[in-house]
Order: sequence, then structure tokens, then C-alpha cells
Amino acid sequence: MMRIILALCLVAYASASSCCSAGDMQKVRDSWNSLWNNADASTTKVIFGREVFNRYFEKFPESVDMFKNVGVDDRDSAAFSCHMLRVLNGLDLLVNLLGEDDALEAEIEHLNHQHLQYDGMKAAYLWSMVDILTEALPSVLDDYDALSFKNCLVYIYTDYTKGLP
Repeated sequence: MMRIILALCLVAYASASSCCSAGDMQKVRDSWNSLWNNADASTTKVIFGREVFNRYFEKFPESVDMFKNVGVDDRDSAAFSCHMLRVLNGLDLLVNLLGEDDALEAEIEHLNHQHLQYDGMKAAYLWSMVDILTEALPSVLDDYDALSFKNCLVYIYTDYTKGLP
């Protein structure tokens, strides 16, 4: 009997620790928006975007070619800064749609279709952003909740990566 209770507890814990609960969503939105909705948000986004993309290119140097049309050769260029802002603004939209199931699903589907069209795109490239973001966000967020962010990013990226090799 004790083994059954223990097994049920482990299943419940595993299920609870891998979902984006309403509480997680609220924590993630509040924390994210404290950073993104301040007077220095544009500067913060560019600096944070550079950190995220530098980590990404360190992990996947072979993916640089996919970014040739957005100025990746000069990562300090206006063209690449604009690309980073588009990516982060897309993430901002996804974070702020947490809890709005139909709208979130539609936006994830839209972004998924866009990424399916990129030659060379792999699910691993997008999944790596979960790890990169969870590593980088503590440096810019005072009230960072690692488990909430991980749960919600996994929730978002599960459908985001559908159909990618």
C-alpha cells in the first residue's frame, strides 16, 4: 500500500513540476513585464538579446548561416539588433498570452509555421532557447522564478517545435 501511495505522489509531483500552472503564468508575466515595461526597455532588450544570441551561436555555430539575411555578420549592426528585437518581441507576445489559450495557440501555430519554412531549422535550435533563457534571465530579473519560467517555456515550446526535425 505504501508503495502505491509513493508511486502516486511521484506521478503527481512529476505532473505538477512539468506544467505551466495559472500561478506560474502570473509569476512569469509579472516578472517578464517588470523588465520589459520600463523606461530603458529598448536598451535592455538589445543587451539581453545579444547575450541570448551569443549563447545560442556558441552552442550552435552551424546555425549562423540561417541568419545571413538579418545581418548576423555584424552582431552589433542595426539589422541584427532589429532581428533580436523581433525575436524578443515575439517572446514577449507569447509570455503575455499565457492563460489566453486560443490566442496563445494561434500565435504559437503562426510562429511554428514560420520556422518550418526556414531551411536548416531544427527543433533543437528552438528548444535550446528554453535553456538559454532560463540561464540568462536571472541576470536581468530580480524576482526570477526558475521553475515557473522553465514550466511555461516548455509549455510554449512544445507546440512551437512541432514538425521540425
